Amino acid sequence: MRSFAMRFRSANSVKLERWIDDAIVPGVTSLARFARVLRRDIDAVRNAIDLAWGNGQADSHINRLKTTKRAM
Repeated sequence: MRSFAMRFRSANSVKLERWIDDAIVPGVTSLARFARVLRRDIDAVRNAIDLAWGNGQADSHINRLKTTKRAM
């Protein structure tokens, strides 16, 4: 898992995809299962690594609206 964290933080989706391929090996079931889930949603994982954009602004706006609604 440490190597996964290093690959994810390196902001290099190609290296992470190589890690996923290497992690899907028989014998290490929990790690292989995690890698298969990442592979299934690889577009979102790749975007999280490669793009500078996130949903933080939308979450902030929604949180502000919910707080205002609760205050009413």
